[in-house]
Amino acid sequence: MNEKKERKLKIAKQVKTDKELAKKQRLMSKNLTVTERDELKKKAKAVKKVTQEEFKTLSKSVKKQRKKDAKLYRKIKNRPRNLMIWSVVALAVVGVGIKVGPTAAHMYNVMTGKNITINTETPAGEKARAAGNEVARKIANEGIVLMKNEDRSLPLDDKPLMYLEQLHLISVTVEAVLVALIHQKPLIYLMV
Repeated sequence: MNEKKERKLKIAKQVKTDKELAKKQRLMSKNLTVTERDELKKKAKAVKKVTQEEFKTLSKSVKKQRKKDAKLYRKIKNRPRNLMIWSVVALAVVGVGIKVGPTAAHMYNVMTGKNITINTETPAGEKARAAGNEVARKIANEGIVLMKNEDRSLPLDDKPLMYLEQLHLISVTVEAVLVALIHQKPLIYLMV
């Protein structure tokens, strides 16, 4: 565990010194002529080529370790950039959440009807309920079928019956008619 930490600290120091060196080289290259810059680029390519040739001659375990170190080097080097990118992404997500969150919550409350309350005790509610009862009575009166069993043409007993889903009722009420209409069952009141 300590070995990993030491390697990480060593690579972090290497990244820091390389960044400082690169900064100095950029400042120096501004003062150089085009030919001098080209010569510096050629030298850098030559050094890179030598290190690649040297890398090929190493054993497998050393190559593997160098690759891990190079990966860790890139990770540490790009850490500030990655931090900036993820910060921007996090801010965008939070911004969208702040903008869209209340709207989505409001839409959910409206669709579920959790916060909707209906007060039917107002004068307008009582008026609407009275009008609804009147319409229900009209529908009930128009929907009742009266039949007279003359000459015993219907196979029924001699007492008045009302059938509603196999239920015998003595009198027709508005509620019974509404139940029959809701369940779409015929309501028959027979007079003998």
